[in-house]
Amino acid sequence: MKRAALASLLIFSACVAFTPNRAVAQADDFNDGNDLGWTRYDPLGMVGLGSQATYSFPNGGYRIQPRRDPRIPASAGPARAGAYFTNQYSDFYMTADIVNWDESMDQAIGFLARMSQLGLGTTDGYALTYQVPDHDIDITRFTDEGAVELTSIPLSPTDDITMVPGRSYRYVWIGKGSKFTVRVYELPNVTTPILECTGFDDRYPSGVCGFLVYDNSGSAAAGVADATFDNYLAQDVEPPRLTITGGSFGDIFVSWAADTPDEFVLQTTPSLSTTPIVWTSVTEGIVLSEDGTRKVYNDTSFFGGNKFYRMVRP
Repeated sequence: MKRAALASLLIFSACVAFTPNRAVAQADDFNDGNDLGWTRYDPLGMVGLGSQATYSFPNGGYRIQPRRDPRIPASAGPARAGAYFTNQYSDFYMTADIVNWDESMDQAIGFLARMSQLGLGTTDGYALTYQVPDHDIDITRFTDEGAVELTSIPLSPTDDITMVPGRSYRYVWIGKGSKFTVRVYELPNVTTPILECTGFDDRYPSGVCGFLVYDNSGSAAAGVADATFDNYLAQDVEPPRLTITGGSFGDIFVSWAADTPDEFVLQTTPSLSTTPIVWTSVTEGIVLSEDGTRKVYNDTSFFGGNKFYRMVRP
């Protein structure tokens, strides 16, 4: 990677919207202090001089520190490492937090998607990275580990962002066909992104998702890089986000994006304190908004007290 290259909570009158994850999604908060289920990506470790990456779990996070033995030939490239799940995705929705990094290092830190043939000199796919010294976002295409920033299809409206050391940031990366969407939030605010941009490419249609930490100094010496991640989630579709508003006569209007797959089902319950919680699926009364952008359910059964909503994907 070269420099030139490389559950929302809404409340209305005690109404709460939940968007749970599908059971088959990959998720890890690393609170168990291990990376079981992950495959470690350590291409320089294939040179024959031992592992060239350290993996640890400080404060319930996932710290990845690639390094580079000075005996490794310059042709093998810079220090780089990561980790991924082996599940294959075409369309994907991935979200994770960057919670710590070394601001003094010239490095690129972030995420992998639609990656295949992962290995020394063979990796294909895409990376979304924060360029630490340059304070911007890159979407990069890898072909046999050669990196090309997608400059012919620039991010819009901007890729400039400055992450402040000591703060944590949630990245959302969505791939739908040839379109990539990126949103970055400064935690704990997960409602309003501090950056949102898009890009396009169709070279690689599917592959695995995960993390990447990359020495971006351009030096063939014993370079290093260092970043810590948390709260990883990947699945094949963006979870719908519910919006709840009140009507003139105590009605509740629950809405979500019109292009949400029909397999997602709206459910309601009057209480979250029962065991088990009794959820009722809404099968009637859902209409399209006048502008065609939202699906809307007008709940006329709310007469005070509590009412809770969620979307599920059976």
